[in-house]
Amino acid sequence: MFGLFSVAAIRALGDVLIDSHPATLAAANFLVLLVPTSMMGAPLPMLVAYVAKGGTSVGVSIGGLYFANTLGAAIGCYIIGFLWLMHFDLPSAVNAAAMVNLAVAAIVASMARGLR
Repeated sequence: MFGLFSVAAIRALGDVLIDSHPATLAAANFLVLLVPTSMMGAPLPMLVAYVAKGGTSVGVSIGGLYFANTLGAAIGCYIIGFLWLMHFDLPSAVNAAAMVNLAVAAIVASMARGLR
């Protein structure tokens, strides 16, 4: 959800703090990004526990999750960097990524209901 308004929020923060000391600007950006980035990393222990239930070791579980995450990030960077930005701007890329994330969340929530 943060992605949908992140570009506007970060630009507004920059406009307000344009004449501030760089340390103040860095601290403000840190505080704005702290909660969403923490929430991005929070599911890892739950995912490791779930994947490890399948009989694999924790190391194999973490390795597989990091592989999938890194592969997805690399593919996303390629698509955005070499394809999307040739035709669209950065805010549209962030909005598209946010919409994909929301769609994935809806699919996972639906699948989770089916597992119960």
